[in-house]
Amino acid sequence: MDVQRCRGENFATQADVMQMRWGPSGDHEIMVLAPSSVQELFDYTIRAFNLAEQYRTPVIVMSETTIALMRERLVIPEASEIPIVNRKKTKASPEAYLPFKAEFNSVPEFAELGEGYHSIYSLNPHDEKGEH
Repeated sequence: MDVQRCRGENFATQADVMQMRWGPSGDHEIMVLAPSSVQELFDYTIRAFNLAEQYRTPVIVMSETTIALMRERLVIPEASEIPIVNRKKTKASPEAYLPFKAEFNSVPEFAELGEGYHSIYSLNPHDEKGEH
């Protein structure tokens, strides 16, 4: 979550847009959701978590002072009505697990931390096993 602050004489700004959209290291763009109301801020936060789970990548909700200080009606659905995306967990054994192998046009399966799987995550080039 990035809530941009005011500058100077309390003027709302979008000073962080370029940093959020194109700032990560590596050769990829990052997902950024930009709400325009209090309701969208709530809805996009849920969507950001679901996108992060689905695509295994950070997702940023980028708001600004105007929305952060706004007071307006907010509809919060019943918990059972909120869509939840769970990450695709691996069924491979720790020895056979390839943390960076994915089906075509998909993302790799996830291994839970603390369950015997060992993966090194690095920005350096690596193979499907995560080795250089």
